Amino acid sequence: MRKIIILVILLITNFVIGQNQFSRTYDKYINEDKNGVVSEWYFIDVVVVFNAEGGKDVIMHFPKSTIKFRRIGKVEEGVNDDYLKYQIFEVVELSSGNTLNMQLFDNAFRLIFKDGETIEYH
Repeated sequence: MRKIIILVILLITNFVIGQNQFSRTYDKYINEDKNGVVSEWYFIDVVVVFNAEGGKDVIMHFPKSTIKFRRIGKVEEGVNDDYLKYQIFEVVELSSGNTLNMQLFDNAFRLIFKDGETIEYH
């Protein structure tokens, strides 16, 4: 009986933790530099996994590389001027130690660098 209870607890724990992790696929991006100059749209396949590996990691899977980030700030929610809801949080890129903000919308994902440059994925 004790083994069954432990097994049920483990299954429930895995189910709850697993629900927090999710991924989104984006197929294009646009860049805005620190001077406000906006690029053309570029096409790319990228899969972004949120709340990975314990809930604080964001992993971006590109066709030929992977970039891993760790959330270092709390998640804040807001609404932009176009009335779109978003979540924003600070991360550190694990291989370089650089920090930036990530902004997650229902249909888009934005990287906001400290110098003002942004990359927005759709």
